[in-house]
Amino acid sequence: NAYDTWDFLLMDEFTLKQLRQPQ
Repeated sequence: NAYDTWDFLLMDEFTLKQLRQPQ
């Protein structure tokens, strides 16, 4: 499903940002 893939990519990018800049 395209939405599942897009959602996964968004979550992955969000997770990477959190790891790079933990708050």
